[in-house]
Amino acid sequence: MAEARAARRAARASKAQQPRRDRATTRPVFWHELALVIVCLQIAVFILAFDPNLLNAFDLTKASYTHALGWGLLGALVVIALSGGVRVPMSPLFVAFYAVLGVEMLTTLTAENQYVAVYGEVGRYLGLTTHAVLALVAIAIAVSLDYPRRATWLAWVIGLAAALAGLYAIQQALGLDPVHWADTDSSIRPFSSFGNADFYGQFIAVVAVACGAVLAFARPSRPVAVLVTVLGVASLGLMVIVATRGSVVGIIAGSATVATLWLHRTGISRRRLIQLGLAVGVASLAVLVMLAATPLGSRLVDIGPTSGLRNRVLLYESAFRMFLDHPFLGVGFENFAVAYPRYQQAEWFAVAGPNTTNTSAHDWILHIAATTGIVGLIANVALLAVFAILAWRHARDEDGAPLLIAFAGIAAFYGGGLVLPGTQSIQWIPWVCVGVALASELRSARAVTVLQPLRLPAIVPILVAVGLASVALSQLGSLQ
Repeated sequence: MAEARAARRAARASKAQQPRRDRATTRPVFWHELALVIVCLQIAVFILAFDPNLLNAFDLTKASYTHALGWGLLGALVVIALSGGVRVPMSPLFVAFYAVLGVEMLTTLTAENQYVAVYGEVGRYLGLTTHAVLALVAIAIAVSLDYPRRATWLAWVIGLAAALAGLYAIQQALGLDPVHWADTDSSIRPFSSFGNADFYGQFIAVVAVACGAVLAFARPSRPVAVLVTVLGVASLGLMVIVATRGSVVGIIAGSATVATLWLHRTGISRRRLIQLGLAVGVASLAVLVMLAATPLGSRLVDIGPTSGLRNRVLLYESAFRMFLDHPFLGVGFENFAVAYPRYQQAEWFAVAGPNTTNTSAHDWILHIAATTGIVGLIANVALLAVFAILAWRHARDEDGAPLLIAFAGIAAFYGGGLVLPGTQSIQWIPWVCVGVALASELRSARAVTVLQPLRLPAIVPILVAVGLASVALSQLGSLQ
């Protein structure tokens, strides 16, 4: 009898403890999912947000709202770190990521103008504060993606935002833009919510390549495949209308990456080589038609005095001389515009006009070299090289699709970036791609434990969230 009563008491105690265990398990999952939701919101803001009532309608709006959301993201990551512990991964990819962040902080300290290094040049706002937000985005993706389970969250948000931006670009191309822009005609070269046709062209090139990578690697269901195909074809069509020359370079770099990884993933065979040859033939025919009959083709073959080619050559010369004078750490993070007047040739004013300057080298390699020196260049190239090795090693994995799509996207981004500057609208792309790679690597990376998990009272996460939300709201108040 006593044994029966003891068994009943044990059963009741077990039932009472079960909800507590469930709540303890659910709580960390909630904060991981919340962090990823905030990242998705930031991506949507980077793509879609602008305010025509502001003097800087695009970059300032995007920077302000993503920085505000960054405080919420920081709060979620703090709660995750305190409740789950802090373990610092030490794989080559993570070490290269840390090196890039370290170089950016170091060259901020050594910059000619530290204010610009911290907050960014007016009009770009790509200083250390923005890169801190982007680093949080990459870290949040790494710890919250539960690779590959939640990778579709990022894919759907980017695809949906790209579709909305595309609809606005079509509206502009038809001359139906509801906003009257004082300094440009959006119907000539639509720029959507990006503020500049070159930035939008680089973005849709990345989207088109990513759509091709999804079809090549992810094996989506038929309805999803149709949606992805429509988005990819629409992006290519918009690319022709927007007529950004750098987007062609991005498409070439991204397509070559997809083709190489596809052959490695499926295995080289006669059938695969024939399929690849047919694809290359169709693409070549499309390029010939584009060169002959589209605005983009006209811009590609235009190398006359009004094409801007001489401007670019002069700018590259200035950036290279800037690097030669500051080879180790450069002129300072985001300090290109600060140092540029000293390297600006007299011919520049004759070609580009008086009172003109540059905030970027219009080439990511030269820009990094000029602003962060050989140290920054090595760190960034090392990160890309390790990313490439990781993608190659995991190309045949069953769950390798998100990693391969991310690498194809970053290849397209940096391909276009060889002739284009950076901006708020697109600078998030490589950080999101690297975040996906970090999430994949986190599963097997060796890690050093820095902080053991803590048992937090339920009120602590609430206080953290409320405190950082108040900081975010105060920052948004500056836009009013």
